[in-house]
Amino acid sequence: MFSKLRGFTYNADPSKVSDSRCQYTIQDLFQKAKRPERIFVGVCFQVAPSDDDSFLLDLGAWSSRIRTYFLHHTEARGPCYARTLIQQELFRNEDFYFQIDSHMRFVQDWDVACLEQLANCDSKKPILTTYGGSYTLPKDYMPGAPDCAEIAASRAVPILCADTFGDANKDDPFLRIKTRQSRTDFRDIPPPALFWTARFAFSRGDVVRDTPYDPNLEYLFFGEEIAMSARLWTGGWDFFHPASEIAYHLGSRAHRYWFREVQTTAEQIQQETRAKYRVCGLLGTRWPDRLHAPPEAPFGLGTKRTLAEYQGFAGVDFAALRVLERGHLGGQGQDTFAPLWADADRDKIMLTNQMKDVQSWAGKGSKEVSKAEVVVPQVSTQASEQAKDIARLRIHSLRAQGEGGVVDVELAKAFAELGQLEEGSGNSGAAAAALEQGLRHLARAREEPPDEKQEIFEASLASAEASLRISLREFATAKALLKGALKSSVAALDNHGLEALHVAHSIVDAIHTSHERTDDRKGLQSYHHNFEALLQVLWKLVGSEPAEVPKLTAASPPPEDGSESDVARLLHRLVLVCVATGREKDMALVKTVFQRFRVARESPALLRLLAMLQSAGKGGMAMQMDPYGRGGGGGDYGKGSYGKQEPPQAPKEAKGLLRTLLSNEAIPGGKWNNDDNTLFVGGLPEDMTNLEMYQIFAPFGPIAPRGATALLDKESGKCTGIGFVNFMEKDSAEKAIRILNGYAFLDGSWLTVKKKGPPKSKGEGKSEEKGSGKKGDKGKGRS
Repeated sequence: MFSKLRGFTYNADPSKVSDSRCQYTIQDLFQKAKRPERIFVGVCFQVAPSDDDSFLLDLGAWSSRIRTYFLHHTEARGPCYARTLIQQELFRNEDFYFQIDSHMRFVQDWDVACLEQLANCDSKKPILTTYGGSYTLPKDYMPGAPDCAEIAASRAVPILCADTFGDANKDDPFLRIKTRQSRTDFRDIPPPALFWTARFAFSRGDVVRDTPYDPNLEYLFFGEEIAMSARLWTGGWDFFHPASEIAYHLGSRAHRYWFREVQTTAEQIQQETRAKYRVCGLLGTRWPDRLHAPPEAPFGLGTKRTLAEYQGFAGVDFAALRVLERGHLGGQGQDTFAPLWADADRDKIMLTNQMKDVQSWAGKGSKEVSKAEVVVPQVSTQASEQAKDIARLRIHSLRAQGEGGVVDVELAKAFAELGQLEEGSGNSGAAAAALEQGLRHLARAREEPPDEKQEIFEASLASAEASLRISLREFATAKALLKGALKSSVAALDNHGLEALHVAHSIVDAIHTSHERTDDRKGLQSYHHNFEALLQVLWKLVGSEPAEVPKLTAASPPPEDGSESDVARLLHRLVLVCVATGREKDMALVKTVFQRFRVARESPALLRLLAMLQSAGKGGMAMQMDPYGRGGGGGDYGKGSYGKQEPPQAPKEAKGLLRTLLSNEAIPGGKWNNDDNTLFVGGLPEDMTNLEMYQIFAPFGPIAPRGATALLDKESGKCTGIGFVNFMEKDSAEKAIRILNGYAFLDGSWLTVKKKGPPKSKGEGKSEEKGSGKKGDKGKGRS
């Protein structure tokens, strides 16, 4: 049986230029096979005479086992047509048939793994099929150079699930298939699948004779997989997911051309339309407004099972274009997956990132793409303008505080933020002016260091300079500054407690920004030791009794949005940075965050992030781990000095400490007094939060705990335009009114800051503040 094992690779993107990664796929396929002498490869090259970058590697050692079919790129008719040619011209009745994409990588001894797993399938006619794992390439990759693929290995089994029918453009009515990462250990027994994929399909060779590719599906892309799923299943074939990883796929199209560029004439468009009608007829789908005739044998449905039976099995309805729960869950139970809403959140982030790099999804050389291919989201400038308003308002309030090193550091940060916002809006002149102001304040801060709390000041100074260097695109300098600043922030937290929390947050945020803008994930690894130290100090201050990482399932509702504590904001940013490295030791830090910090297990933002990590199968985030390193998992972090500490005698968390101190009147401002020190603030931007209210008003004087509030709309979660500030000193309140009342925004509105006054008694109606202006409007008039 093994002597006639056949591996097929082919160009899945029939376009002007053949995929330059195909030669690496062939090389890796032979190099990683245990018995390469028993493998044949069939490739359909669709190329132009100038496409020499697809033939740079020396594959001579396997040339006798590589069969090729060359097609001029102008004759390309889409992936289904190319696969038809492979089956008709290159397949020679081998015992096994392995259909893959042209840009793949493999595990060692993949050929043995395929045979063993196929033998473990509970079916007489099994097909191993999956979208598999993934790998990436650097943007400066050059064809012909040594292979530089970076494998993103995962122990989770990706389960094929139904997503939606069609797309936003209503360009076709076909089912989209996606993967969800399973938490189940299938113990080398391939679990059943509901669908078949063109990317990876391994089976006996008689699948080609039984269910051959339809040569009439010219230019068809979406619709191919669900059509073959229905044909194969009704023909008696059963689908199974590989129980462990076998191959990895390159998702980005930046290194290959997209076949749509050769589809330019009206006749070619009509050929694709006829192919869509053909698949609609096969599936019994009315589109756009009528039924179509099904294909005749041998390209129609099988005779072993009915289409109605397949729809029940797959949890889909082709006539109603509806997906049932079974389809969404890939035939698995709800406990198998992270919440489905987390998938949607993750997909939205991935789409946003893809939109930033057109070639990653539109293909090599593409600067724009037809609207028929994808809906590009339009980004509003409103949020950017509101952010700039808040930055200017903060600068205005800081300038009112006079001079001094601490004030100058904060002004340098504020101008750095404003400069980045102006640069992002394309206002290079305004950005340069803001950054020049920031550098001036930075120089003044160095000349006037404070006498106390040197660690906080030094860390703040380095953070401010790093932010300015990022805005000036001096990234190497910024990264060097941030390494020292992070170490200083750990010392500041250790010596001054949560008073230094804002400094640590700004530094971690700048680390994330500097490495994201330079696409430098590897550089993030150098911060691991200091991140570990930062978590250790934070745990001493606000950590809680260790608990298991929450296991979120498909039945878990999304967390309700709410205000986030400063600690939660810092932990959220830290988790994002650790996840970006992709290393297991950094994922161990992520586990530690959720195990040791109750605030992380209660934070809506962190729970959403955890759900996305579990949805992506990252780092075993749903697995139980002994937080003290006494057996089980845990990585380096669970085995270090932090892991050896004794558990705290009582739960320790910031909110509980604050509640206790306030109830015992152990700190000033324990009671919220509606007195002359309380201010009404109107005309606030809709993205204002409690934290930003505090940052804007704190420079004027001490504010009571929970004394800075931006009122949020319950439905939208946005600020209603109204807020309140409870100062502890009358002079502070009066100074804030004098400086901020009447502050003008660029849109012509202004800020209203005045004393709130006593509450109305019953029968007098609502207070004047709540009754004035429209919800969310900035100041409609002065008081």
